[in-house]
Amino acid sequence: MAGFKDKKSSNKIDIQHLLLQIVLIAVIVAILFLMITFLYIPSLSYKIFGVASFSTFTGMDSTFSVNSLVVTKKTPFEELVAGQHIIFNVTGYGKNADGLKSYTIATKLVGEDGAISYIVSSGGAQQQWPVTESMYLGEATYSVKGLGMITGFFGSWVGLVFLVIIVVVVALIIYVVKKPEKVVPESVGPVIDAEVVETEEKVNEEEK
Repeated sequence: MAGFKDKKSSNKIDIQHLLLQIVLIAVIVAILFLMITFLYIPSLSYKIFGVASFSTFTGMDSTFSVNSLVVTKKTPFEELVAGQHIIFNVTGYGKNADGLKSYTIATKLVGEDGAISYIVSSGGAQQQWPVTESMYLGEATYSVKGLGMITGFFGSWVGLVFLVIIVVVVALIIYVVKKPEKVVPESVGPVIDAEVVETEEKVNEEEK
């Protein structure tokens, strides 16, 4: 009966440990999801946090330092005014137009058809791109120096491969460390050979 109670108690502890591990894994996965969303999926980040982040710019003025992680909010495009700093993507919008840009609005333009665009500048010099709503990604609010270099690396294919390798190595280490050891039952006494006992009994009878 005591053995049954011990086994039941042991099973209860195992279940508690399992539930705790599941909760910890769920928390870690949730944190990783939120971090990845904020750093690399701006459209979803705007919906969850109301802000997003960008890094690895191919052009920017002196408002923020190179390799910064720039945090943005999605100010309505038509409400932007001169002096505000915006992030936009010019890839596919003309010759030598590539990647993310980070510049200050110089002038707001309104076409005859009501279409709005903005001319941006760097140090007083106007840039070649009239920024349209399809290019616009957000209004810059603040930046974190140096962090953009790290997030940019992990956002590249090389960084992703490196991250996968780290995860696999850590998982293998955890598996090896937590691998259960084989339990060798303790001997309850000397092993008695039945044939030896029987032979000794016969010898004793003959001597008598």
